[in-house]
Amino acid sequence: MSEKQIALMIGGILFLLAVILFFRIRRSFRRFLNSAEIRFLREFLRSAQSAGEEQEEQPKSLGGMTSIYLPQILRDFPEWNWEEMQTEVEQAVKEFLEKENLQTAGAVRIHKTVINRYQRYGGSASIFCETAAEYWREAETAGKWDEGTETFQKPDQGKPSDR
Repeated sequence: MSEKQIALMIGGILFLLAVILFFRIRRSFRRFLNSAEIRFLREFLRSAQSAGEEQEEQPKSLGGMTSIYLPQILRDFPEWNWEEMQTEVEQAVKEFLEKENLQTAGAVRIHKTVINRYQRYGGSASIFCETAAEYWREAETAGKWDEGTETFQKPDQGKPSDR
């Protein structure tokens, strides 16, 4: 055999080894990427990203504990009226949001108010409430919510539109 043939043979063997090594490394890398840990990590990142997007789109829920705390409160304060307190809280939230931007006064709708927490401190007590409300900041979407017809009346429209 000549030196040229030997060099060609060694080159072919090296090329064949490089191809085999390439495919083994590729297979090992694919196995690594398809391992349970990496799949879990990928799924976790996907769900965290989609949860952030969903959170912006979905309405927020209230931590309502009214059914649990109301009997305790009424035992401690029999003269206390939850309906009056609920109306006061809703009115305070509505006034606060309307003061926030005077152009949108009236563009506030209160959905629900609940008791979130009740704490007693010796001779005094605290009742914490949560309220779900809609609030439109843009002046062009300002209007009034008509509770009777369950429609939203924009100032530039003659008739209410269904929500």
